[in-house]
Amino acid sequence: MKNTMKSLVVAVFAIASFATYAQKTQKTKVLFVLTSHDKLGDTGEATGSWIEEFATPYYFFLDKGIEVVIATPNGGQAPIDPKSNDPSFQPPATKRF
Repeated sequence: MKNTMKSLVVAVFAIASFATYAQKTQKTKVLFVLTSHDKLGDTGEATGSWIEEFATPYYFFLDKGIEVVIATPNGGQAPIDPKSNDPSFQPPATKRF
């Protein structure tokens, strides 16, 4: 019983130490879920994620050392709204992207 108790105490201490270490070394992550839709309803008009709405917070987090994970509901690459690629809609974050 004494050895079991010692083993339990050592195990609890090891788990607590690892948890503290992991909290200090784990990188903060942000999950961005972008649309999978590439058509606007039944209109057939192309749509998708607006580049500026994605790029501005993306680079904000990235520049602070935060890992950004990107996902879509259907998997694969998110479609980009073609209008957001127009040069007149391109602030610095969009150009950087």
